[in-house]
Amino acid sequence: MKKILIVSFVALVSGLSSNELAWVDKQIDSIKPPREGITAAAISSLSDPFIFLKKPAESVIKGNPAASNSFVFKSEVKSAPVLRLTAIMNDTALINGKWYKVGDTLHGYKLLAINTKSVNLRSKKTKLTLSTQSNSKNLKFKNK
Repeated sequence: MKKILIVSFVALVSGLSSNELAWVDKQIDSIKPPREGITAAAISSLSDPFIFLKKPAESVIKGNPAASNSFVFKSEVKSAPVLRLTAIMNDTALINGKWYKVGDTLHGYKLLAINTKSVNLRSKKTKLTLSTQSNSKNLKFKNK
């Protein structure tokens, strides 16, 4: 009787371990196929994320010994201004903490129209629409 129990126990344990190894084999097979990366053309079209510094000119260093340890930006990275529409009241819009009306200019954009939920801006190159509506489920606005 003991032999039968031992043999059945060994068979049961070996059966469980073979199923576990089969699961591991499936996981390994799922990660074996080669992964596709980004193409060289796509990489070359990206802008350079680094800011390069240059040492100040020798004439600056001679006139100011502290300048020898400092660096100057080689080129400033210009970013677009952040425009945030906070409120709309009557024919005015609160953008970045200041009230504007149709025809006003802010950061190179001319305010074209003020609607009940949004404002339209235009510069020489682009058109923008700022809205008080949010796609976030955590924020709830009541617009009439």
